[in-house]
Amino acid sequence: MQVLEWFSGLGGCTAALRPTDSVVQAIDQDEMAHRTYTQWWSHPCIRRNVAHIKPAAVPQADLWWMSPPCQPYSIRGRQQDLADRRSGAYLRLLELMDAHKPQHIALENVPWFEGSQGHQRLATWLEANGYAVWSGCLSPADLGIPMVRRRFFLVASQTHTPCAPAHQPLAKRLPAFLSASAPQDTDIDPDVLARFTDAFHTVDADDKDAIAACFTGAYARSPVYAGSYLRQNGKLRLFSPHEILALMGFPPQCRMPSDLPRRKAYKLVGNSVSVDCVRAVLAPLYL
Repeated sequence: MQVLEWFSGLGGCTAALRPTDSVVQAIDQDEMAHRTYTQWWSHPCIRRNVAHIKPAAVPQADLWWMSPPCQPYSIRGRQQDLADRRSGAYLRLLELMDAHKPQHIALENVPWFEGSQGHQRLATWLEANGYAVWSGCLSPADLGIPMVRRRFFLVASQTHTPCAPAHQPLAKRLPAFLSASAPQDTDIDPDVLARFTDAFHTVDADDKDAIAACFTGAYARSPVYAGSYLRQNGKLRLFSPHEILALMGFPPQCRMPSDLPRRKAYKLVGNSVSVDCVRAVLAPLYL
């Protein structure tokens, strides 16, 4: 299968594909995401704003994967939906979709995308063009991974019948994803520790039943509701970007560039997608 990865970020879709699949092109506007992506993956990746791409510039592909900006729908934002200026790239993508009508289409976004104007616009178009569609919310914890990250997924196909992935019991325990000792730059600011310790969602490094909370792009910047903190060897610390990438399902060789500022590394990781969830929702397209 040939894949076009829109809003590619760190390449969560690429990591989920089979070795026999190929990504014909990836597109993302963010400079650091693009630089990291090109270090990890060898296929073409262009740094462009999707809102300015013309139909003739889009290569042929069997599957279009997209993770459009979530801010217009996030509960932490103003929830302006399609009126948000950041929806411009998504609206342009719908126009490109109408021009190319790819065989398969898949999308990931925050749970509040479901039922939004952006969702309804896409659903109406898919129905009018005869696609079979499955959509719903899925978390890595539903697939046996010890991390909660509930996201909305939609898979549509002209030739296959997408369906909900089967839920699985916890299969791989949290300690398997952790470094033996605290990685560099995972200390918590003492002032933050003093003020917010009681509000932290904390998990123990040796707790085999622990499940981490959802890591967001605000992790290490927003003290609460941005992800779990880890108690290891008697000390409370941040999860490292690499540990979060492991929980996200990225292979071990995917490491953030050493010169990337800490906050940017956490933002890129927190804005990425669960590789395990992507693999699960795409599985029916291979049958």
